[in-house]
Amino acid sequence: PGRGAGSRAVCDRVVMANLRLVLDLGKSGSRGLVEGGSAAWAGAGLPADRAAGPDAADLLLGRVLEGVAALASLSLGAEQGVASLVVGSTFLPPLVARREVAERLTAALPGAGSTLLEDGVLAHAGALGRAGVVASVGTGVVVFGVDSGGVRKVDGWGPEWGDRGGAVDLGRRGLAAACLARDGAGPPTTLADA
Repeated sequence: PGRGAGSRAVCDRVVMANLRLVLDLGKSGSRGLVEGGSAAWAGAGLPADRAAGPDAADLLLGRVLEGVAALASLSLGAEQGVASLVVGSTFLPPLVARREVAERLTAALPGAGSTLLEDGVLAHAGALGRAGVVASVGTGVVVFGVDSGGVRKVDGWGPEWGDRGGAVDLGRRGLAAACLARDGAGPPTTLADA
């Protein structure tokens, strides 16, 4: 997908439904829901190492339009366009590319209000919708807290710089412990036997 005919074809299939959609696009998987839970979609994740690459906007927009098209095809019945779209993602390209994605979403889904958020913000709003703390732990980790004093974010730096306690971090620590044990540079561990 991207600027070519492929993304236009996806959009043409979408314009027939009056839907309120939420998409969560992560590193290990993507999913979406229609308001009220009338339809659900699951798709592949987005490669975190390409979020800052030259094709980041195309990758993100392509996955968004894939999810929108899938949800629309499962929810046909109304005669108007997508009413609103909220996208939360771990795969957020640099700010300039985010603006490009927003502009292209507006063009692809005319009349639909769309919002692009960090996935932890979406998780907090979906889980609580009020003051409190939500920890999103999966491939990566991000914690969002909201109270009368404002918003606080902890971690969510990605696998190279953070995501402490996430699947990538735990796997890396386990492999490191096994390597150190085999080399005699660390304490014995049953992980070295695997």
